[in-house]
Amino acid sequence: MSEKLKVFISHIHEEKTFALELQKVLEDDFVGQISAFVSSSIKSVQLGKRWREEIRNALNECKVLYVICSPHSVYRPWINIELGFAWCMDNIDIVPVCIGMDVKDLPDVFSEFQGIAFNDEFVDQFTDDLVSKLQLPKKPRLDTKKIIDELRVSVLSFQYENGSKVIVKNQENDPEIDEQELSLLRLLSTYPDNAESLPSIEEIYYRFENVSQQSIKLSIDRLCWDLKLIKHESFSYKISRIDSKYRWYYTLSHDGRKYLKKRGLL
Repeated sequence: MSEKLKVFISHIHEEKTFALELQKVLEDDFVGQISAFVSSSIKSVQLGKRWREEIRNALNECKVLYVICSPHSVYRPWINIELGFAWCMDNIDIVPVCIGMDVKDLPDVFSEFQGIAFNDEFVDQFTDDLVSKLQLPKKPRLDTKKIIDELRVSVLSFQYENGSKVIVKNQENDPEIDEQELSLLRLLSTYPDNAESLPSIEEIYYRFENVSQQSIKLSIDRLCWDLKLIKHESFSYKISRIDSKYRWYYTLSHDGRKYLKKRGLL
């Protein structure tokens, strides 16, 4: 392929370290074949440039949009704007890259596109797809272990306002959840395990805001997302009950109690 493949890596500011590390993989390991735009990179947006215009131009020119998706990023405005732009184009492949969440848990619009999870197999799957896109006869020689280690280190440096962390699962380990989701599990453990005492989403929201020791500004959307994630790990489940309203109520599962006990939290 004579012309460089132009890609755009969409990310939120708190997760820029992963985006920059991914840019390095693309440009250093596929030398001369890929040009990767990252708005947080001085290589992509030089000093004095109008950064909104640079982003718009890069989106217009890219052939692949990698969207860094985490429980923290998928509801943020900028990556949704960039996703929406690419979604309206016919010639851009959109690839959600999931960190700290599973591909099947992507929200609407994101879930329309075939994504990839950041795990132990990420580098092989990611680069195999690039070899196909670039129509290369074979994959370049890569130090897969070094790449995955450097990407994992970049995830550890994510810094969010509420102090929470994204935890990447190792396939052989028990599931892990972040501090906010762990707080929700502990909150659910305070309710009696009977149908009449189970909390609704509104009660969980009110209780969580009042008992949390952190100054967490939690939206209903984010709360629903966290509950969905811990439900996915079988740590909780929801049931419907007809009372004054038809609503969902939540309770801690056996696996959820076991998880808390294993960590001395119950």
